[in-house]
This record gives sequence, C-alpha cells and structure tokens, in this order.
Amino acid sequence: MGYGSLYAKSLLDKLRQDGIYMRPLGNVIYLMCGPCTCPHICRQVLEKVYERLKEFSQARI
Repeated sequence: MGYGSLYAKSLLDKLRQDGIYMRPLGNVIYLMCGPCTCPHICRQVLEKVYERLKEFSQARI
C-alpha cells in the first residue's frame, strides 16, 4: 500500500455513486465540507460514509 494504492477503489466508487467525493491519501481517505454546509448535511454524509465503510470491511473478511 502506498499513495498509489488501489485497495479502497471499490469503496471510493460506491461513495461517488452516493454523491460523496473523497480523496485517498495512502491508506487514509478524507473529505471536507464547506463552511456553509448545514450540520444535518454533514451528519448525513458521515452516516453514509460509516455505512459504506462497514460494507467495505465486511467484504474484505
């Protein structure tokens, strides 16, 4: 694994299908909400990311 790793590509693809664009940096993915993003929108995004992370980790077992 490294900065060019494709390990989480399927996770990122699923998130993009959900309209969530995250950037991988090695084995870390991150996202940023704009300063005007409502807290409930941030919560919805985090819940979807958490859901997809659980699916991804179960698929890797």
